[in-house]
Amino acid sequence: MIPELLPFYPYKGSDKIPHNINAEVYLQLIASIEPQEGDLRLYIIVDKLKQELSVFAGTTLKVGLEKKVATFAFTAMSGTAGPKVRNNDGQIPEGFYYITHFNPDSKYHLSLRINYPNSCDLRRNSTDPGGDIYIHGGESSAGCIAIGNENMERLYVMVQVAKYFGQERVGVTIV
Repeated sequence: MIPELLPFYPYKGSDKIPHNINAEVYLQLIASIEPQEGDLRLYIIVDKLKQELSVFAGTTLKVGLEKKVATFAFTAMSGTAGPKVRNNDGQIPEGFYYITHFNPDSKYHLSLRINYPNSCDLRRNSTDPGGDIYIHGGESSAGCIAIGNENMERLYVMVQVAKYFGQERVGVTIV
């Protein structure tokens, strides 16, 4: 199955193999998720208080029918409890989002952009809510979610595989 996944399913910046991901990661992830064409669904939950990101996979998005396939600890965090309210406040946003962009050339190893600000965020602050919120590698953060390089490689590949198998949007809930 690995040769079929290379090159990646093309999706905003994902059309090339990230320069620093080991192909064995693909084998392990595909074996653990066991996707079938069109039925793999991933969902990401970020818990700011626990400082961890959890990935759930299944064939449906109904609660209880998916399994947790990974949990990644933050390697850095900025801000405190509560939502992001303005540009440069250092806060990680809170709410319901989805992955919009893959960045294989990130200065933080690899990164996945979320759709902050969404319509709820714009109601909270329509003048200067900030933007460019990513889940990324590395060990520093200014309002983003840093999970380290090795964990970011795993997450990046999981989202790539979900896209390859037809998932249009990978949801991200941040609490």
